Amino acid sequence: QGTYAFDIVENIPGRQRLIDKQLEYDASSAFEIYAVKNTISGKYFYLKTLAKENTTRLYYRPTKDSEEILLYDPSIYSSIDEYQINHY
Repeated sequence: QGTYAFDIVENIPGRQRLIDKQLEYDASSAFEIYAVKNTISGKYFYLKTLAKENTTRLYYRPTKDSEEILLYDPSIYSSIDEYQINHY
């Protein structure tokens, strides 16, 4: 079943063009924000990855309209260039 599915996906007409277009869209954004959590008191916590970087950082905003505050940057603690925060 896995081989069959792989063969179907590999033979989608225009597949590489679609992949290239998605990569183009991804490269055009300055950053990606995800895992947004807000507290009952209105504070916001979220993960942010800058474009062309592989390090995910944890940010905080006291309110939706306030400036973001960097809470945790894993690259400070090691010279390895790639980090992902999965849960916080």
